[in-house]
Amino acid sequence: MKAYLTVFCFLIAINCYGQSTAVIQKAHQNATVYMKKNLNDPASYKPVSFYGLVKVYSIPDTQKVINSYNDKIANIQLLMAQTDELRHNQVMKINNADSLSKDSIYLKAKIYIQKDKEIIAGYIKMRDIDVTNVKVTFQPKVIGYTMRHVFRAKNAYNATMLASWDFFIGRNGEILSVETKSFEERLQDLKEQYLKATNDLN
Repeated sequence: MKAYLTVFCFLIAINCYGQSTAVIQKAHQNATVYMKKNLNDPASYKPVSFYGLVKVYSIPDTQKVINSYNDKIANIQLLMAQTDELRHNQVMKINNADSLSKDSIYLKAKIYIQKDKEIIAGYIKMRDIDVTNVKVTFQPKVIGYTMRHVFRAKNAYNATMLASWDFFIGRNGEILSVETKSFEERLQDLKEQYLKATNDLN
């Protein structure tokens, strides 16, 4: 029995290795074709290295749960605003001397609004519980890979440069998207976006 189990595990390992090797080879081929189609001077392209595929896993779709509850909360808040507006309109119609009627309307509106607040608090609590449950029960799956390719090629000024592009690869080795900016350039972009957002607030 142990011998059969060992052989079975060995065959699974070989199959997984074969699949991953095929994906890597396909990714390298597709990346090479992509480079030759998208560089300024395809003839100058010289691959240096391909860094191994890094798995990208799916993440729990908590936003769907959050949006569902947020829609319900927004509807309750709309009812609260309508109740408050109705209370205001009714009070405006009542003679100033009739304070008893005013107090009655205020009290009823206050009760309705308080109940709405309790409903909203309940939705928020349920939303947090459901989001936690989604995270706990979630089973991540491989949805693709990232791969960095280092190469040499001539730029727009006819100078040979060493550069690296990040490829986002599908599960079968197909190219989904490519990031041509370096990490430093992306970091600079984020800094500029932050400064712009800060300036806009001021």
